[in-house]
Amino acid sequence: MKFMNGLSEILKSSSYKKFSSIIDANKLNHAYLFCSPDEEYNNYFCKVVALKLICEKFEPCFNCDDCKKFLSNFHPDVLEYPKGPSLLVSDSSSIIENAEIKPMLANYKIFIINNFDKSTQQAQNKLLKTLEESPNNVIFLLNSTNTDNILQTIKSRTQIFKLEPLSMQSVLNFYKSQNIVVSDIALEMGEGWLGKTLNLTSGNFKECYDFVLKLVNEMKNSKVIINFAPIFAKKENFLINLTILQELMEEILYINLGLKENEQIKSAEEFKVEAISEIFDLIDNAKKQFKANVNTNLITDFLLFKILEVKYKWNIKK
Repeated sequence: MKFMNGLSEILKSSSYKKFSSIIDANKLNHAYLFCSPDEEYNNYFCKVVALKLICEKFEPCFNCDDCKKFLSNFHPDVLEYPKGPSLLVSDSSSIIENAEIKPMLANYKIFIINNFDKSTQQAQNKLLKTLEESPNNVIFLLNSTNTDNILQTIKSRTQIFKLEPLSMQSVLNFYKSQNIVVSDIALEMGEGWLGKTLNLTSGNFKECYDFVLKLVNEMKNSKVIINFAPIFAKKENFLINLTILQELMEEILYINLGLKENEQIKSAEEFKVEAISEIFDLIDNAKKQFKANVNTNLITDFLLFKILEVKYKWNIKK
């Protein structure tokens, strides 16, 4: 089963081994909040934890009746929420109601709640009492990419567990098991996160990469910026373009430090180490502005002209 082969890669991760030891030591809490910047990985991690908790062999074997039922999305003691894009009050009501029903097959009744940071405040508030006074044998596995959007009262009722990225080999093996081919560039830029790697693999990533590479190589004057900016600012590719720009700047840094070679980047010597440090800050700020729904054209114009300014400032100083 493809899904099973993919999950087996997560069993090798340092995060899973660490959490598994908590279960084996009988120190399991009733509610956890798993955090990483990757929605895809968060969800899969919760699934392997649920598998360990229900497996007849106390470790995901993928062969026992409980494992098979779960992998077929038909295990009565593992319930996944939300039912739509984000957790609503109706979802919370359903969770509260189902939490009162004792496990039918396994030792635990397990609730996986994905993207909890996207929940409405009303839905979060409705779960407070259940999270604080959950029935025996009920385990909550919440996950989030942004804990800032979660009520402090929720966080105080859960154990926060930060996930570490997978090895690049595990990411590669994971997608091989799904018959998905990921490029070397996407694998490197994905930094061990499943969702990020997949996003960089899908769509028109290659075109975006070639475009941003050309921009970096030709960034000589404001006329070039004016020509490139409208394409760079297209909302559907904006975050990918930013990520590629950041990766190329990191590559240039390594080139200038004598740690790497990349014949595709013709302009490496034009970006001094000090300039790259400032550019990293500019890119991070651009990402924050994008998340705050600032117009991508405004972000792009400021970012690219500022990069050009920083580039020449440090060339003059040198």
